[in-house]
Amino acid sequence: MIGIALVLRLRGAKVTEAQRGSIEAAGVAIRRAPADVAALASVAATLPLGELKTRVDAFVHDNFDPVYDAQEALVQSQGFAKYAAHTGPWASGERMVYRAWSAATDGHRPEAVASLREAIPHFEEAARAFA
Repeated sequence: MIGIALVLRLRGAKVTEAQRGSIEAAGVAIRRAPADVAALASVAATLPLGELKTRVDAFVHDNFDPVYDAQEALVQSQGFAKYAAHTGPWASGERMVYRAWSAATDGHRPEAVASLREAIPHFEEAARAFA
């Protein structure tokens, strides 16, 4: 029911100027995430675990928040098919980043590093699909 209501609400809805800004911020984050996570992965093996967790937190804030904030506007402007094309791989990358955070928090550096590395291709795919 909620899905049907959302579709009916979004059908024909115009994207506002504020939403355009939100979409632009999400696009910047989606395009930036592959390089940001790769840079983080490249230093993850040498950072103190507390610093690694802090940097993963910053990555989440800088890259995930704009995308979360723009979800409705993205669906309105792109339609469900295009939105789903980048959201699927994006969500896979998110899972790996959160796994890295959890591993760093628990003191499991090898898993944190591996999870960050595994996130890279997912974010690359999301960025290609968003373009």
